[in-house]
Amino acid sequence: MKLKQLIAAALIACSAACFASAQPSKPSSLQPAKATEPTRESLEAAWQAAYEEHDYEAAADGLAELVRFAPGDPIVRYNLACVQTLRGDIDGAERALRKCIELGFTDFPRMLAEKDLQPLAEGVVFAAIREGWRELQDTGIDYRLQQFQRTLKVNNQTAEQRGYQIEKNAPLRLAFVSGFSKEGHAETKVELQRITDYWRSHVLPPDATAVVADGQHPDPWVLVFLPNAVDFQSWASATLGARADRVGGLYDNWKQQLVARDLGPTLRHEFWHALHWRHMSRVGQVHAMWVQEGLCSLIEDVDLVVEQDESVRLVPVASWRTNTARRMAKINLLPKLSVLMTMDEKTYMGSRALGHYAASRAFFLWLVQGGAGGIDGGAKMKPGKAVALPSRLRDWYAAYTADFAADPTGKTTTERVLGKPLAALDRDFKAWLLALPDVGEQNTPGLPTLPCDMQPVGGEGMVVIGTGTNDLLRNPLIAGDVIVSVDGHAVRDQTELARLLGTPAFKPGQQVLLKVRRDGRPFEVKVRLGQYE
Repeated sequence: MKLKQLIAAALIACSAACFASAQPSKPSSLQPAKATEPTRESLEAAWQAAYEEHDYEAAADGLAELVRFAPGDPIVRYNLACVQTLRGDIDGAERALRKCIELGFTDFPRMLAEKDLQPLAEGVVFAAIREGWRELQDTGIDYRLQQFQRTLKVNNQTAEQRGYQIEKNAPLRLAFVSGFSKEGHAETKVELQRITDYWRSHVLPPDATAVVADGQHPDPWVLVFLPNAVDFQSWASATLGARADRVGGLYDNWKQQLVARDLGPTLRHEFWHALHWRHMSRVGQVHAMWVQEGLCSLIEDVDLVVEQDESVRLVPVASWRTNTARRMAKINLLPKLSVLMTMDEKTYMGSRALGHYAASRAFFLWLVQGGAGGIDGGAKMKPGKAVALPSRLRDWYAAYTADFAADPTGKTTTERVLGKPLAALDRDFKAWLLALPDVGEQNTPGLPTLPCDMQPVGGEGMVVIGTGTNDLLRNPLIAGDVIVSVDGHAVRDQTELARLLGTPAFKPGQQVLLKVRRDGRPFEVKVRLGQYE
């Protein structure tokens, strides 16, 4: 097991606007941690270094010390079980593995396939997993929910008294700890089902399953933690330290846990990480970082299309990320596909991560809108309209997973599916990108705007902080109102609102219907759009 690589690949941290590696930072070689004052970061670095040198005694000692820093972290126990096995302490390894499961780790496919743990294959822990797979998973998620209830109890107020909703969704294998309003939580469940359906019907190969919920070997539960604003800041500070203000969400595949501060782009992005990792785990693959982040960025910005039978269809659309990619293309800074596809994780997540995310999302939106499937490089698109060509996304993903062993970069797959060499596809991709409509972003002069000053609130919408008038006949909004949708389109944060109002469907002076919550009570009101100056 290459633990350092596996931890790096399994821990995904990103937000709708900012990105940061979620790996623990290693101490600088110029400023080593004092031996008498070990930190979690220094202990992580020390045991990993010992592991790489095959010094399993030292690695076990470091992990035993790390247990005292993080007694409730199942991953530390998992690593300890691996190292104890390698040093021949089978009894100690089984004790660590039992504790790992007690603390809620239930990714049994990973555990049973773990090379370092194979000497335990005939032991009591592996036998218990094989015989009681589902029961152990159900017990594990119940334990984790109880831990959250204890953690969220403040000043003798239970988590539920503080407004948290704690429940399980068995068909999706999700357990919710949601600090959002009841209305927001209900909308979240509907949206997660929609994007699961999109993942199954537009991304996965036809014979693949998005969620295995039945039988004796279901997918592990994913705990979805949607904290209120105060608890998110506490969680982010404790988990991410100095990076707390740059991260809006995180999916940790080791812990099977998703955290998001908003019910819009961040939640959609992180939930697709969970779905993607479920599929990767089933097929035994860890896809390239540009694929992971490009796919999961694709679902951040979508429109809802109501069909004649009243079903709702998701349509990924251009966004601030494609604006970024277009600007890069105009000044020849857009990485060529061959370069993007061969980037290692460190380069991809480095100083130009924002541009790499933008290029990756643009590529997958290109596939959704037809890819090279008959698109003329100079073809024009109607602003705000999706190209009426069959999506190539599902074909590409099915081919990529089939080709993965031979070419994990995706270069071969892309040429085979789109029928051209990468150099020609670069030209088509750039021409398509330059023809995309410009999407509204925050504080863009000339854009329509709502007749009030606003700021995001708790991840559910935009709170009114002022209207400049007390005349409710002119403007029925008041400070404290939370705007959650405009003409039926959800607006959970500033990027969603700016993108929506920046489409051709909205003009200054136009009357729009807002869905608003005032003191928790929903109502609808019509207002006229102004213009941002």
